[in-house]
Formats: sequence, structure tokens, C-alpha cells
Amino acid sequence: MASLGSDGMLAVTKSRAWATRTAPVKVINTVGAGDATLAGFLAAITNNPIAEGEQDFGVEFNVPVGAMAAVQWGAVKVSQPTSGLDHIDNLPEVFLTEDVDLAAPLKEPAIHKEN
Repeated sequence: MASLGSDGMLAVTKSRAWATRTAPVKVINTVGAGDATLAGFLAAITNNPIAEGEQDFGVEFNVPVGAMAAVQWGAVKVSQPTSGLDHIDNLPEVFLTEDVDLAAPLKEPAIHKEN
């Protein structure tokens, strides 16, 4: 998984890639967003195992479901004022793209500046 900031998240396995994003949210505080994102991913893959006979994602857990929950939890976190995740109520709508253009430019790319 890789956070893409306001562009969402990228989840990649050996054979597949997915992009997830949410509807825009008002950013209040980004402290703890990465922790909340990881917690969302882990909660989703724990609670949504791949059933026997379902699609093989190249790993033993449901990556797209995990990635969608991760980006939602991260979005909820940045809309809260404290560094902790107060709640996961009112999760924003999430969008999943299965055919990802890995060369697509980001809306807000990180820029490295020399001192």
C-alpha cells in the first residue's frame, strides 16, 4: 500500500494493482492519518476473509476490500481535530479502480527541495 495523499491510495500485489479514493473531505488534522489508514486495512482484511473459490489476489487476504476501508478510515481521521481516531462514523463514499495507470500524474505530487 502507498498513500497518495488527496489522490487516495495504491494497493499492489505481485500480479494486481488497485487505486482507491474517497469523495473529498475537509482536512482538519493529518496527525495519525497513516495509523488510521493501516488500522482500516487490517480491520477490513480480518473481517472479510477471501472465501474458498473466490478470486485469488496473489496473497491470502482481500486486498481491494482492505484498501477501500483503509482510504475511508484515513479520510475520516483527517476530518477530525485530534491526533487519535475519535470514531469511524459517516465514512465517505469510496471508489475503486482495478485497471490502474501507474504512470498517471498525481494532483498533489510531493516535491523534494534541497536545503
